[in-house]
Amino acid sequence: MKKVALIIFTVLSLAYVIASFVWTKVATQKELCRGVVVNVKSDSIKFLTSQFILDELKRMNFKVKGVPVNKINSQSVEKAFDAQYYVEDAEIFMGSNGYLHINIIPVRPVMRIFTATDSYYINREGKHVPPSSGFFVDVPVVYGNFTANYPPTRLMPLVDYLSTHPDVDRLISAIEVKDSTNVYVIPEIAGHVINLGEVDNLDSKFNRVLRFYREVLSVKGYDIYDNISVKWNNQIVARKIDGKPRLHLSEEDIGHEEEAPAIEPGDMVATDTTKVVRIVKSQN
Repeated sequence: MKKVALIIFTVLSLAYVIASFVWTKVATQKELCRGVVVNVKSDSIKFLTSQFILDELKRMNFKVKGVPVNKINSQSVEKAFDAQYYVEDAEIFMGSNGYLHINIIPVRPVMRIFTATDSYYINREGKHVPPSSGFFVDVPVVYGNFTANYPPTRLMPLVDYLSTHPDVDRLISAIEVKDSTNVYVIPEIAGHVINLGEVDNLDSKFNRVLRFYREVLSVKGYDIYDNISVKWNNQIVARKIDGKPRLHLSEEDIGHEEEAPAIEPGDMVATDTTKVVRIVKSQN
């Protein structure tokens, strides 16, 4: 008797589940979207308002209000918004209340890029953000011509380093990329540029720069050298170019070192067990 009752209970439970599923599906097919709820999770971009997002929804030909809920593809809407330059991240879903919810995180630029022909911001993923009157952020300024093999995002280790080292960040006014092995920072202190080489070993490189400032430039003057290079391990090579106006040097004047210079005892102006400083005067 108990076994029969258990079987009957199981059958009835299964029938209830199936009936509930069918009823829910039918109800969903009949349920119409009641509207859109927009949440912009920052006011960092002036024009990025709830009304702007609603206008964009229309511009992208997404009709949702009054449309059956099961006919609205929230993933397609989300993908379309994720592709927009002003969006860092979009989360879009149909709520149980019959409203389409659109949550937008505004784009977070990390660099302002200037090339020979263009200017734009980028975020960490490399999304291009056009400059506009309604958009301005204080981010590192970068000059250079980039390629598919060396996009601006390759500079992220340097940008991240500056953001976490305010003592160094305060010294830097801009970044300039000549090529992948000659990345320059332009100090706020006029008179010279600093060649980092590649954007690696940044702790070591900037420690050498700061030491050079303390022990050499503070004595000799901050505009005595035109080019300071820390691209080679444990070395600082400073170059002075006579007869050339500083900060207006050609690439030939600057001279990218392709090999680490040989260190001679007579060239050392400061040394310890880990760092060597060498001063080189140009023959030009």
